Amino acid sequence: MLSALDTFDTGDETPKVWVVGNRNILNGPQSQYIKYCEVWNPQKKMVHRDSVCRYTQEIVTDDNEGSWTFNFGIDGKLLEDKTLQEIKVEKSKGTSLL
Repeated sequence: MLSALDTFDTGDETPKVWVVGNRNILNGPQSQYIKYCEVWNPQKKMVHRDSVCRYTQEIVTDDNEGSWTFNFGIDGKLLEDKTLQEIKVEKSKGTSLL
């Protein structure tokens, strides 16, 4: 079965803000036609591979800042598709580094 790419929800493309020490969830493209989804962190390490484009970062660190990549395969297509999500990492207000 084929589906036009414009029918896929490719996620929120605006930068997200994560706070150091918190837990955050990263949602990628959503479709019943996705066969697999890989999530790559800014250090180019694959941290997730499943049929669902949803990844949980248990503890946010400074290393999480940057472009996260979702590579996903779709039924009926021979090539992967890709979407990016930019993450900004901030220290929480009131946190002292002394």
